[in-house]
Amino acid sequence: MVYIVIISLLGENLGRIIFYLSISIILIANIVKLSFFDEPFYPWEIYLMKDAFMIGIRYINYQIVIAIIGMSILLIMLAIKFRKYIVQSLRPKLRFNMLILALIIFAMNVYILDNSGYLSDLGIGKSWYTGKEEAVDNGLFVENFFLIKDYDEYISDKPEGYSKESINSVLDKLSRCNDVKVSSEVNIKPNVIVIMSESFWDATQLKGVTFDRDIIGNVRKDIKGSIVSPVFGGGTANVEFEALTGLSNYFTNPGIIPYNVYLRRPTPSIANVFNKNDYDTIAIHPNDKTFYNRDKVYKYMGFNRFIDREGFDKEKDIKGTNIADEKVMDMILSQISSGDNPKFVFAVTMQNHDPYLNEYSKLEVNTSSKKLNEAEMSILSNYASGIYDADRAYEKLINSLKNSDKPTLVYYFGDHLPRLGKPIGVYDVYNALNYFNDKEKIDTDINSYITPVAIWSNYKGISPIASKVSPAQLSLHILKESGVSYPMYFNILERLNREHPYLQNHLSGKEIQDEELVKDYKLIQYDLLFGNQYLNEN
Repeated sequence: MVYIVIISLLGENLGRIIFYLSISIILIANIVKLSFFDEPFYPWEIYLMKDAFMIGIRYINYQIVIAIIGMSILLIMLAIKFRKYIVQSLRPKLRFNMLILALIIFAMNVYILDNSGYLSDLGIGKSWYTGKEEAVDNGLFVENFFLIKDYDEYISDKPEGYSKESINSVLDKLSRCNDVKVSSEVNIKPNVIVIMSESFWDATQLKGVTFDRDIIGNVRKDIKGSIVSPVFGGGTANVEFEALTGLSNYFTNPGIIPYNVYLRRPTPSIANVFNKNDYDTIAIHPNDKTFYNRDKVYKYMGFNRFIDREGFDKEKDIKGTNIADEKVMDMILSQISSGDNPKFVFAVTMQNHDPYLNEYSKLEVNTSSKKLNEAEMSILSNYASGIYDADRAYEKLINSLKNSDKPTLVYYFGDHLPRLGKPIGVYDVYNALNYFNDKEKIDTDINSYITPVAIWSNYKGISPIASKVSPAQLSLHILKESGVSYPMYFNILERLNREHPYLQNHLSGKEIQDEELVKDYKLIQYDLLFGNQYLNEN
């Protein structure tokens, strides 16, 4: 009916071109999204088009590009030669009677899709978690109709009862928590280094494959727990959103990246907290500064400085196709050694970003397996070599800090598991080695999301974190261990740690959203991201 409405308005020729061009764009977006994230394309991801292009150029097949350019030139030449005929055939033609009929039937479609009773009879359903299964069951048009219809709910979803009084009530409950511990090192202002290592994960857990060395031996010595990442294979910004703000992607919907969709104003974060405790706050990410809007978001979060790819030597500091992890560690060391103020440094590495197929001309790790084909062996071997590089870079950082007279805390963790597919797939290596418990339920297998967390200090012992926590829980651990003063609302994480140490869209059910504690957490998140930020008044 969408098609008939369009051709009734514009005529068959022009209408068909506009209709099929639009559908082709959506289908291509779906193919790309499913290939990289095993998720369909969502309407709100129009915000991500720039970032998708920047990722996509890493996977371009230049033979296809040449073919497309050639076809485009040919079409342009044909269009010029037959321009009079084309202009005449594409002249808009309104078919009034057909348009009225089409709009009536279209309205009937909308009415049926808006009525839960009819949907049940037709076997069409809307679930709390939108995803690939629902998109396949409902079809492209129906699924996107549901998503666009509830667009406001997906984007902001205002909690019932949100007000200044409700926020004050939450704070009152948090002020009566007697079990919130604060670091005893109150007279020390340590340098605090938080490193989110791209796709860092312990690949030695894979069965049926051997490595000639422990690829995470140095990090392994300092592991204090694990995070349950909100994403698999990509979406790094969603992990750092949690770790920096203490907020959760559990209250957002699939496809939403808060950096791109939500953050449009000053937003409280641990960087902001360290700022208020007289720290210099520095963000480091050796990629384009506009990627995921980091150039704007880091300012909103309170970072004083942001060192992006332009801060590195793009010829000498490269290993593979990205800036080497070792060079990021060198940058961190140079930042904390300058000036007298204590430093909070948040760094996101890039060396181990996929694709991994034939990434390095020389491998640092010898990998063997009888279960993998040639392409899968190349992917895993190159990935393992990159992780081994990351582990040695971590060792270099720690050895340098051991000799420093400045008290320092280091947090090091992986943002998500890697995409190990050929050439741009997702699960090929995992499936060949039978890593997941159930290939049909990969989304709900916790093994899809667990990455290690290492914590180290040169001046005191470090308390471990729970074995499986959300990245948001790291924010409170960092604040407590550093001994800084921080806003009371972070203490909600202490309470959550006992009942829900991780909240994750794929793993945590909808039913817990009715619990008082989870509702309080959602109120806090809404106030800081969308509301009147009453929490800033306390």
